[in-house]
Amino acid sequence: MVNIGTKLAAAVATVVLIAGTAAEKIVWIPFPGAVSHHMLAVKTGRELMKRGHEFVVVNSDLEGKLYSRVDTTDMTFLAYKSPKSEAEWTTWFDEVAELDPFTGTDMVVNMDADGCALLLQDESILSQIRDADAIVVDAASRCGSVVRDYLKIKTRIDFLPVTFYDPFFMPRLGGPNVASYIPQMGSHLTPNMDFGERIHNTIVLAVNLLIEAFIADVASNNLRKKFGVEGDHQHAMGDTGMMIAQTSWAVEFPRAIPAAVKMVGPMLAQPAKPLPADLEEFMASASDGVLLVSFGSQARVSQEIVDKMSVAFGQLKQKVLWKPPGRDPTTVPANVKLTPWMPQNDILGHPKIVAFLAHGGLNGVSEAAYHGVPIVGFPLFSDQWDNIARLQFKGMAENVDSKTFTSDDLVEQINKVIDTPSYKENAAKVSKIIQDTPKPPVEIAADWIEYAIRHEGAMFQQIPGLNQPWYVKSGLDVMATLIVFLGVIPYFVIRTCIRKACGSGKSAEKEKRN
Repeated sequence: MVNIGTKLAAAVATVVLIAGTAAEKIVWIPFPGAVSHHMLAVKTGRELMKRGHEFVVVNSDLEGKLYSRVDTTDMTFLAYKSPKSEAEWTTWFDEVAELDPFTGTDMVVNMDADGCALLLQDESILSQIRDADAIVVDAASRCGSVVRDYLKIKTRIDFLPVTFYDPFFMPRLGGPNVASYIPQMGSHLTPNMDFGERIHNTIVLAVNLLIEAFIADVASNNLRKKFGVEGDHQHAMGDTGMMIAQTSWAVEFPRAIPAAVKMVGPMLAQPAKPLPADLEEFMASASDGVLLVSFGSQARVSQEIVDKMSVAFGQLKQKVLWKPPGRDPTTVPANVKLTPWMPQNDILGHPKIVAFLAHGGLNGVSEAAYHGVPIVGFPLFSDQWDNIARLQFKGMAENVDSKTFTSDDLVEQINKVIDTPSYKENAAKVSKIIQDTPKPPVEIAADWIEYAIRHEGAMFQQIPGLNQPWYVKSGLDVMATLIVFLGVIPYFVIRTCIRKACGSGKSAEKEKRN
């Protein structure tokens, strides 16, 4: 009996050890000013707190306005001084959207680095996170990895709040990045590329690598040098055994990924809740359905674009629920309802929604994919073209060129997506795949964070040879040696044969003379 009890106790202890993680202090530093990144941190943090962990989110002090819809009252939120005021931030954001990739990237990475420098100078914050057991590094920001190395926090978990962003993330972890079928960020392509598109994709890859080496890495390395942090950004990016990606193969291009990358699915999308009375009344009154129009919390467009969109919406038989991007239209058609804010996820889950006109931010299109809503893309900058391209590849979206479109173009694409059954059917297939998970994505993400903590960062998943020189990693040194070797052998064989043939000929001639 004692033996049975002992075995039972041991079995229970083993289950607890495997299934549970001791309470840990976990800090998360999202990309500054990116509301969706902050929302992802807070949502995951709340799940970790339910499991008994202490959670700290660290972000800029723009929280008061930019993150006003994100409730952090139940957790520790530490705010460092933002390098820009709210007014400067809005102006800066508008400028970045219009710039070329080199200048735009330079502004973004330097803003991120400037904010991180202010954080690293804030001893009141550093004193509260020095004892952290683990840090979640926002892969889109250089700050988390610098803070981790500066404070020497034991465990690091990377979190990818965007898509794979080739070539900026997967190659750093050892993942293949083949330009013949993996569209690069900014290419606007899908894997089905013809010869000309493969040339275009390869050029985009080369440009991205130049941006990475001479702009992004330089800003990061300057930050590390300023605060005496060892190593460089290139190697720091790969110094992780766990990267959690909030995306799904349902909306991603098929490709190989490293063992360290764990895809958990869209984390902000969730079953819809009932709408406020005024919105529910509007939805119920739409006999032909509702087109939802929203460009996120930060996108801004010109008055001309807003007015062209308004003219297009007035030609639709559907009603339109519209959150204007920074400015209202000059005239508002009778079928249009303007709103300064909306519960976007809950609206996308409403049965009256027939399509979503979106700028292509990952979280917005992920919510639409989760609820099976077809999309008309209206990308403005950054990764938005590529996010829409992924959904075009899945057959649930079309695109509109925000720079050249006319009102008639917009009406045509909206009607095409709403009236062609395949878009809705394909969106439903994508939705079914995304929702087919053993548990909600936020719980899966928390599981992997705990897994990494239990196993010292899960560094055993890291691909060997990340620090090898490019010619070693690509096998060129071996190939060159083989080419030389295979070239030398035939040379000596041929030379020997020639000599023997010549020697035999001379001997025969000599014998003949004799």
